[in-house]
Amino acid sequence: MRPAQRPRIRRRWIIVGAIILIAFISISSIVRFYTDLLWFHELGFAKVFWKIVWTRVGIGVIGGVLAGIMIFANLEVARRAAPRYRFVTAGQDLTEQYRSAFRPYARLANIVMAAVVAFFTGLSTSATWQRYLLWKNAVPFGRQAPKPFGHDIAFYVFSIPFQRSVLSWLFGILVVSALLAGVAHLFNGSIQPETNRVRVATIVKAHLSVLFGLIALVKAWAYRLDAYDLVFSSRGVGTGASYTDVHVQRRALQLLIIIAVVAAVIFFVNVFRFRGWILPGAAIGLWLFVSILLGGIVPAAVQRFEVKPNESQKERPYIARNITATRDAFDLNKINVKTFTPQNTLPASTVAANQGTIRNVRVWDPTVLLPTYQRLQAIRSYYTFNDVDIDRYKINGQPTQVMLSGREVDATKLDPGSRNWVNTRLTYTHGYGFVANPANAQTSEGLPNFLVQDLPPNGPKELGAKQPGLYYGEELSAGSYVVTKTKQPEIDYPKGEQQVITTNYNGNGGIALSNMARRLAFAVRFGDTDLLVSSFITPKSRIMMRRNIVERVQAAAPFLQYDSDPYLVESGGKMYWIMDGYTMTDRYPYSQRMDLGAQGIGNLGGVANYMRNSVKVVIDAYNGTTKFYVIDPTDPMIETYQKTFPQLFTPTSKMPSDIAAHLRYPEDLFTVQALQYRAYHILDPQRLYSREDIWDVANDPVKSTGNTSIRMVPYYVIMKLPGETKEEFVLMLPFTPTGKPNLNGWMAARMDPGHYGQMVAFSFPRGAQIEGPENISARINQNDQISQQFTLWDQAGSTVIHGNILVIPIGHTLLYVEPIYLAAQEESHALPELRRVITVVGNGSIGFEPTFAQSLGDVVNGTVPQLQQPTATPSQPSAPSTSSSNVSSLLQSALSHFNNADNALKNGDLATYQKENEAGQADVQKAQQASTP
Repeated sequence: MRPAQRPRIRRRWIIVGAIILIAFISISSIVRFYTDLLWFHELGFAKVFWKIVWTRVGIGVIGGVLAGIMIFANLEVARRAAPRYRFVTAGQDLTEQYRSAFRPYARLANIVMAAVVAFFTGLSTSATWQRYLLWKNAVPFGRQAPKPFGHDIAFYVFSIPFQRSVLSWLFGILVVSALLAGVAHLFNGSIQPETNRVRVATIVKAHLSVLFGLIALVKAWAYRLDAYDLVFSSRGVGTGASYTDVHVQRRALQLLIIIAVVAAVIFFVNVFRFRGWILPGAAIGLWLFVSILLGGIVPAAVQRFEVKPNESQKERPYIARNITATRDAFDLNKINVKTFTPQNTLPASTVAANQGTIRNVRVWDPTVLLPTYQRLQAIRSYYTFNDVDIDRYKINGQPTQVMLSGREVDATKLDPGSRNWVNTRLTYTHGYGFVANPANAQTSEGLPNFLVQDLPPNGPKELGAKQPGLYYGEELSAGSYVVTKTKQPEIDYPKGEQQVITTNYNGNGGIALSNMARRLAFAVRFGDTDLLVSSFITPKSRIMMRRNIVERVQAAAPFLQYDSDPYLVESGGKMYWIMDGYTMTDRYPYSQRMDLGAQGIGNLGGVANYMRNSVKVVIDAYNGTTKFYVIDPTDPMIETYQKTFPQLFTPTSKMPSDIAAHLRYPEDLFTVQALQYRAYHILDPQRLYSREDIWDVANDPVKSTGNTSIRMVPYYVIMKLPGETKEEFVLMLPFTPTGKPNLNGWMAARMDPGHYGQMVAFSFPRGAQIEGPENISARINQNDQISQQFTLWDQAGSTVIHGNILVIPIGHTLLYVEPIYLAAQEESHALPELRRVITVVGNGSIGFEPTFAQSLGDVVNGTVPQLQQPTATPSQPSAPSTSSSNVSSLLQSALSHFNNADNALKNGDLATYQKENEAGQADVQKAQQASTP
């Protein structure tokens, strides 16, 4: 082979490779588009899909084509401006040769350059589809920004972001046009470098003057938007335009608008009159000088020397604006403020009058309960529990706080020899049922007293799921899929040691693989040829994708943000997942911005200064049917989304009443509101400026370590709010003064039907010394009996686990409750047992007993009424895969040893205590090993 042929062969292979790569990318994009369309059809949201697609295509094409036309027009002007006669010197002959050789291809080069710019501009422009749709369908907030800014809030939330997108597109195209035009003029010879100067043709000056004039006008537009965006300034005490922003910065921007317009006029006049750069240069110099002086130096000087020495007076009206806007944006105005005067004792009469509250005091921490569920109720290695949810159900006619978790499937945990395509995609397709226990009940062994347990699930009629298959859930990995209605039977649930019960899916979830084209498309999407060639798949088979509920709702409605804690609900014999959807923005004028990621609030990220829980998403765990119920139709942002995507949202009036009875006020929203309420319970600007009454969320003494303080998380309780006549399900959180451990109030959100969304804050009298969780934790640790018991447990090889301290108002008394768990130090044997419940009231009384009822009796003045716990099944938890009687006898033996150890401890016989405690731990470990499948 001749050497000259080798570059040609390389070029051919490069071209072939490029063609294959482009074809692969194109095919992948087409397949993804087609399969996504099928998925949206499955959900009934095809119109949503097409609206997004056509909007993206429309604004992408418009933005790209206009950009291409502008680039091509400017390059053509440069090409046509090329001088026909050139001043050729000895050193320029080679350059002229290149120009002469390139001239026939100049037009084609301009077309290619314009096409490239148009393509990439179209791609970036299409990404602004959401801003365009919100601007087009904007619903007014009905509230205006304070003067001198004016305009409805919607102008700042919807209009300005879209204007910014258009401005950025136009500015970018003009700058690129100017740069390319300058390069083209230089290459074409219209700009001639000489010994002491650069010779510029007149037409070049005119061309560039027009472009620079347009850039100046666009910059004037940007200054106008900057003036409006001062309502988000952080210069003052809080978010919003401050004294300096209103009286100096805003006027400076107005002056810059005038200067930019004047500069544009000068550039345009320069096209016809001056055709030099002296006057435009002077205009740009003045522009830069004023921008630096009035835009930076003067405002900083005013802020430092005029405002700072008189800040409380100068900023007072702007702090008032900040207070009003923040309370509006985070819906703090709906909080009903009341006074709460705690008592130091807990009379028996108060306990008798609050039986519903007492009966539902939670002694099970979800994080502690999860490994117990996994060890005792997973049954098989491929079943898993993602987290434990808290909800309320009526058991035997009584409202009962219930801990609940779905038994989901995780095919990746199958034995490696069983982890083949048929098993992971066709056989192990779904989880089965759930596990539940009352929040306040335990067995004699310190384990949860299950309401629903085992396989098939055994529980009361109130929790009897007739369709227990979990095809959609939290634990399923994003991007995974299964195929149902195949010739291969699906594992429904195991029965005994060897037998399994099989089933065939009987729902309408998933996408029908009704023809080979669909099978081919999904095979390409998932890179899985088995989908195409498997004989188990029939035309009636259905492929389920996006089974992870978080991935599912984010794909259907990516413009909402979602709460970090979806929860499972049993309703009407079926199981549903409920997720909370939020509308959020950081563009509410004067409202205080919050960095959600820095505050560690769930999975929420970014900055926000407006937030509403406007949507409840309900996902059928069997069929995957997904409905977005609008829970707050007064929210202008969700009204805008409804106007944009009317097919996506469903009115709350169409939500089944049984599901509505299980709606919870979301933890993430409540946390955000509580954090804002720390300062914005103050209505007086002067008091907020002095920050003399700033609150804080009480610290969690269990999670806080050393100098690191961790705030308490909101917790659900069933309780009778002060002034109410019956118990209800609420979410609450206590407050302390900043930097102090004593309590000064608490806040609660109501959520039962008829009261959903109502909020109440109870403040304690000023000067009252009410102990907070950190005080109570210190008092517990200083108690001789308790500290001695902890020490002996540690010495005996057990790990003491402190549950969260809950502060629960009972009548007008604050009851502090902390559960204590024991677990083996070896992680593989860790099965936390509830061994003690600590109760404390304000008069110093401490209860430290095996059950909550016994502990409560130690701190109540008088005889405690007998508590009635909901029962449904035998309280002894068992794993069906092994002998229940064997496990039971081991646990009974362990209990006997632990009782002997307690008696020895009371008698001061530490040797016997350690011996009996070790024997009990050994029996517990044997029981755990016996319960492992």
